[in-house]
Amino acid sequence: MNEATAEEVTKEVFDLFSEYGSGDYIGEPVSQQEHMTQCAMLAEKEGYPIEVILGVFLHDIGHLVGMKNDFPCMGEVGTQNHEILSPSSRETLGYQGGPMTAEEAEEFEKLEHFEALLKMRNWDDRGKIYNAPVDPLEKYENMCKVFLKKCHFRF
Repeated sequence: MNEATAEEVTKEVFDLFSEYGSGDYIGEPVSQQEHMTQCAMLAEKEGYPIEVILGVFLHDIGHLVGMKNDFPCMGEVGTQNHEILSPSSRETLGYQGGPMTAEEAEEFEKLEHFEALLKMRNWDDRGKIYNAPVDPLEKYENMCKVFLKKCHFRF
């Protein structure tokens, strides 16, 4: 079996940004890359560690994979007016099965990274500012390589 190195995996992931990162972010006034970068910058500003920052940066990588593989859109799904989410976020909440039940919420609160997960929801909704200055893509590419090497990553 051919094992991929941290450099190879990072290149494959970040090639997606080169090819599809400038694509529309589901009806918001920012590109896919701008959104993911804005979110990661918010996590970094709040002092979260590299693994959280990278997780935040890559949280919507599936959008880019979908563009690469020409996956069909999920279609129109009706959603409720839930909390203070943007219209696009309310729509994607519907795609994800809607709001949690009380039992699901109780289990969610027990997760080790519960606070960071809640923050992710907030960063995701805030990372949609038109023309906001963003860090260069290379910053996150290098961060990813360093992290994967530190973890002795082999795929």
